Amino acid sequence: MNKVLRVLTEGEKRECRDVMTKGVLFAKPNDSILKVIEVMMRHAISQTPVMNKNKVVGTVTEESITRNLSSNIAAQKAENIMGPPLPIVSEETTIDAIRPLLEKHQGVLVARGKGIIGIITRSDLLKTIG
Repeated sequence: MNKVLRVLTEGEKRECRDVMTKGVLFAKPNDSILKVIEVMMRHAISQTPVMNKNKVVGTVTEESITRNLSSNIAAQKAENIMGPPLPIVSEETTIDAIRPLLEKHQGVLVARGKGIIGIITRSDLLKTIG
């Protein structure tokens, strides 16, 4: 019983920097959806933040691509398909604090200062259970 309680309380103290995936892959607003899909498939990711001049301006997700399927989807630009940006939290934010965000969003971007240093997705959060 003590071991279970210790694991639960230690989990409350874990911060985003402890579970984030580093090296976020970004798309640019003018990237073709074909290029974005190729990157997503190559790296087995389901969303890609869209960055314009060091500012996150949106997110291309599998869902947004599927929602916009058409005969010319491959030639569309990321800016025409993207949804709103993922929420951004500081690297010191606790895992417990981002759980509600992950109920509404597919991921959360992790920042240090003004720079994005990582991303936490729902699957990253599942990995913390083990």
